[in-house]
Amino acid sequence: MTNPTTKTHDRVTLDRDFACPPNRLWRALTSGALLAEWLMPNDFQPIKGHRFQFRVPPMPHWDGVVSAEVVQITPETHLAIAWDTGDLQTLLTFTLIPLETGVRLQFEQSGFRADQLQNRNGAAYGWPRNLDQLESLLATEI
Repeated sequence: MTNPTTKTHDRVTLDRDFACPPNRLWRALTSGALLAEWLMPNDFQPIKGHRFQFRVPPMPHWDGVVSAEVVQITPETHLAIAWDTGDLQTLLTFTLIPLETGVRLQFEQSGFRADQLQNRNGAAYGWPRNLDQLESLLATEI
């Protein structure tokens, strides 16, 4: 089940149900190698306070680097990451809710300023596609 993406001026939220156990989704969210398969190459470690980067090839108006920090982590339940692209500082939160048939992921990217409508709209467009990639990854043997 995918609920529509919700947008307010300062956040994007999305719920997605996955037909896998919570520990499998958690592994895809917290293993740097698996995170790279559905999101971006990184040097992530699932440790509160760990500073890391996501990196992709540079493109016009962006150097391809997201500086990040794990700000909250509760195994198999909750992950919060500070996300900084230079001109955009937001918070990503991933909350896992066990279901009888799998797990629900509640995702939110919050902290967009009123003058960052284009960034917020880009996130509202991009995150469902990222979660599609995550769903494809979860369909494999990870």
